[in-house]
Amino acid sequence: MERIWHGTPDAVWSDVRRTAQVKKNEYKAYYAESAVAYALAIADVWECDTPLCFQTLKRRFQKFVAPQSWRYVRPEEYEFFMSMKREAELPSARAA
Repeated sequence: MERIWHGTPDAVWSDVRRTAQVKKNEYKAYYAESAVAYALAIADVWECDTPLCFQTLKRRFQKFVAPQSWRYVRPEEYEFFMSMKREAELPSARAA
């Protein structure tokens, strides 16, 4: 996580509106009945060479569930996801 914002829905929207990956009307609808809103900036994002379907993850990790908001990645999941990272994205490839 690069950064976390929290505050009233209007205050958070004011901070994140230029980079949010959600439309204002969707954001407003989601937080319509809320006094507090949260926004997360995710720092280390990459694309896999081969996209994975949910069933592949369920077969590999019996306890895998799709996060509804966020959750910590288990160590074995992290290892697997890092192995899927594109070669060009790996730190050793950047240094070369």
